[in-house]
Amino acid sequence: MNFDLTQLATIWVVVIMASILRAFTGFGFALAAVPALSLFLLPSEAVVLSAALVLSISLINRHAISEHVAMRPLVPLMVWTVIGTVLGVVLLTWISPRWFRLTAGLAVLIACVALLARPSQTPINRGFKGLFGLTAGIMNGFLAMPGPPMLIYAMLTEPDLKRTRALMHLMLMGSATLVLLSYFSVGYLSYQIVQYYLLALPIMILGDKLGSHLFQLYGAEMYRKVALLLLFTVGIAAIVSSFN
Repeated sequence: MNFDLTQLATIWVVVIMASILRAFTGFGFALAAVPALSLFLLPSEAVVLSAALVLSISLINRHAISEHVAMRPLVPLMVWTVIGTVLGVVLLTWISPRWFRLTAGLAVLIACVALLARPSQTPINRGFKGLFGLTAGIMNGFLAMPGPPMLIYAMLTEPDLKRTRALMHLMLMGSATLVLLSYFSVGYLSYQIVQYYLLALPIMILGDKLGSHLFQLYGAEMYRKVALLLLFTVGIAAIVSSFN
């Protein structure tokens, strides 16, 4: 495939900016990258490319992530996320996407207000942990947007910012795996996607390094503000898109 310099530069800018955002907050890569990548790819191809890049960088950083988060306590959460993902795909045939986006957007905004009103960490029992996983899975299957429920869960349960961020990386690595398996099972893997992936991965790694460095410098004072701002943006965008 031949790329002109403008197109290639645009892809790199999109990937590095989205990668910096993801490295700093723990999520948001697909939210930032997929709409822009869809200018050059089919939406399904943009989702596959995004998920492949997220999974790759998560695997590269798996040792650093595992230092901060234990896997075993997350197993029930991820099981419910798998169930929710299947349910979300099924709901696509039952519920209007516009109605679902409106409901999801309002729920995210309410969660933002709750997090602002209650900044301290809150114990989450097993039942509510399952509810967070199920909700994230439904949003993953229906909207390819599992991040907001996972971020809310992480911010409620983890007082340590490094653990919050690592928890997000780990949970979204699982979600990216689910997305890739789902799309690959129906044939969404092409030579074109492989080419885009090979071009974008080095830039993804560079953005991850920059975002991690910014987290080390400014995470303590900026993480919660940036994360809540990103959640608020997701909520508003979902509500606005429901009226289009």
